[in-house]
Amino acid sequence: GAAGQLCSGGPAAQPCTAGSSDAAVPFADNSGFAMHIKRVVLEGFKCYKSRTESEPFSSKHNVVVGANGSGKSNFFAAIQFVLGDSSGGTLRAEERKQLLHEGAGAHVMSAYVEIYLDNSDGRLPVDRDEVVLKRSIGLKKDEYFLDRKHVTKTEVFNLLESAGFSRSNPYNIVPQGKVNILTTMKDEQRLELIKEVAGTRTYGERRQESLNIMAETAARRDKITEMLVYIEKRLKELDAEKEELALYQRLDRQRKAAEYAYYDKEQRKAKAELDKMDSRRSEDGQESAQLQQAEESAKAKSKLVERDLKTVRSTLAEVEAECVALKGEHKALLTQVARLELQAKQQATDHGARASSEKEAKAELARVDKRVALIQAQLDALKPGCDAKVAATDEASARAEAVAARMRALYSKQHRTTQFASKSERDKALKAELASVAHELKEKEKLLGAQQRHEAARAGASSAFAAA
Repeated sequence: GAAGQLCSGGPAAQPCTAGSSDAAVPFADNSGFAMHIKRVVLEGFKCYKSRTESEPFSSKHNVVVGANGSGKSNFFAAIQFVLGDSSGGTLRAEERKQLLHEGAGAHVMSAYVEIYLDNSDGRLPVDRDEVVLKRSIGLKKDEYFLDRKHVTKTEVFNLLESAGFSRSNPYNIVPQGKVNILTTMKDEQRLELIKEVAGTRTYGERRQESLNIMAETAARRDKITEMLVYIEKRLKELDAEKEELALYQRLDRQRKAAEYAYYDKEQRKAKAELDKMDSRRSEDGQESAQLQQAEESAKAKSKLVERDLKTVRSTLAEVEAECVALKGEHKALLTQVARLELQAKQQATDHGARASSEKEAKAELARVDKRVALIQAQLDALKPGCDAKVAATDEASARAEAVAARMRALYSKQHRTTQFASKSERDKALKAELASVAHELKEKEKLLGAQQRHEAARAGASSAFAAA
């Protein structure tokens, strides 16, 4: 059967081939490095349906031999499936299905390949002497595992690149078909190939990436420098603003202190005014109570005066009626006197027969004069009492009116602050009150004039009666 030779190495590892159609892969280390593949475990991958585990590999050269169709190519494909996938992305569902075992019996739904790497020299940045790299696929999954822990594809390739397996170097695994191409290459092409195998292209790319990063870093550094300059300038401005703020806060505290002192002074002043107003209100309340008592006393006296006034008025009416009767009697007597005088004059010419009649008339006249004098004396005796009663009534009415006016003034003063909602309402009420007072004064003047006229008429009647 055909045989394939496997070889392994770092970035400068040389490809090895065998005289068959199989491929050579990096198994051993001829350049002095100790890292190598220790063993491979497959299950469900292409022709390997059940779990298949290879024998431990040598750290030198390893050769896989077997008949055609024994699975040599699939074995190398499994190693390339884990270490050298050049798809650059996740496999499509059709591609994953082609990698699954297809044969008699139950259909395989998943497959995996495990590669055990010797990491005694620490080529891989993992703190273990043995690293297990596993790739598992299914109809709907494509996953990588590192030491039984799930990792991403990018993390796996970064780990392999750190050990020299660059994605830009396709010659870590060299199929036999590429050997002829290598032998027929021009010197320039072979030089480029050697650079790729040696990893210089990766170095150049990494160097360019580093230069780009350095350029970006320099640009960022310049921006940071500009930002620092701006920040320093801004800090100076902020320092100035801080000083202004400190000055403002100090002045603001002074302003608040002054406002507090002013408001405290105004508050104490207002409190003193309130105390005075409370004191005045208390005094007004006491005065109001006294006036109320005085009003009640005046009302009681007024009731007594009104009762006396009613009595006086009744007596006055009786006296006036008696005066009217006496005036009528006086008038009748005057008429009788005139008639008797006329008769006396007429009978004076008569002879002695009428002498007795004249004597009788004179006697009657004397009686009438006596009666008139008696009535006049009664009138003169009644007049002082009537005048005193009228004066007492007027005085009591005036006192009652004064007390009522004082009470109204106090009530108006007491309720004036809460009686009106605005100044205009207060002015309107004061005008109405002034008009009412003026009207009341006019009525009192009219009443006083009528009373004076009545007194004058009564005095005239008394004089006329006395003269008669």
